[in-house]
Amino acid sequence: MNRIPIVEIFNSIQGEGPNVGARCIFVRVKGCSYACKWCDSKFTWGSDSYPATEYTPEELIVHLSKVTHDTSCRRIVLTGGNPCLYDFSEVINQLNHSPREYEQNITFDVETQGDILPEWLKTVDTVVFSPKAPSSGMKDTFSNIVSYIKNDAGPNQHVAIKVPVFNDEDIEFARKYAEFVNWHTMNCDDDLRMYLSVGNSDVEETGQIRNRVLADYESLITRIDNNPTNFENVFILPQLHTLVWGNKQGV
Repeated sequence: MNRIPIVEIFNSIQGEGPNVGARCIFVRVKGCSYACKWCDSKFTWGSDSYPATEYTPEELIVHLSKVTHDTSCRRIVLTGGNPCLYDFSEVINQLNHSPREYEQNITFDVETQGDILPEWLKTVDTVVFSPKAPSSGMKDTFSNIVSYIKNDAGPNQHVAIKVPVFNDEDIEFARKYAEFVNWHTMNCDDDLRMYLSVGNSDVEETGQIRNRVLADYESLITRIDNNPTNFENVFILPQLHTLVWGNKQGV
């Protein structure tokens, strides 16, 4: 039986990427195919301190129907960990396309690094690929992401690329994605946007961290301005949630 392990479900605002500022229901899965050095969600990797609740698709549909109704929030974000490890096809089909009035107009966003591309990914409203730069210690997924955008993206689906940046090597890594975005902008009709996201250099720090985050944000803007080649179609953003809540979990 298909079961999906969920560490937490909470409502908040989207802190980064194409829907920044939007009210969302976040569904955070347990388990990841990567283990980034700077990950701010390491508790999803399998820590006993953060046990997961396993849902069947039917149970998750019922639960999310209630949450979206109670919060008047119609955007669900599948995140993790890596949500592409699991089969969300039935959940998406029922909530995104259901004729029942109380379930209409629910949209789905997915956040993933792009190493696993399940068939159901084509059915969501927004896919945010977050390839991991050298600072993560993980493998690049450039060929997977480019192939998906060129050949597999669903009709009317929004696709974005978001690269967390921690150092100059990460900026050079991001430059090849920016070059592809420029090519796509010149040659394709569908909208593809790219975001540089300021990396959170200390995910263990408690309390407010906005001064550090804003200083790192200013530094990133300056470094891009000093060498802007290929970055003409890139949006540079801080992680909005870190400015408001710091490293607090579940917001």
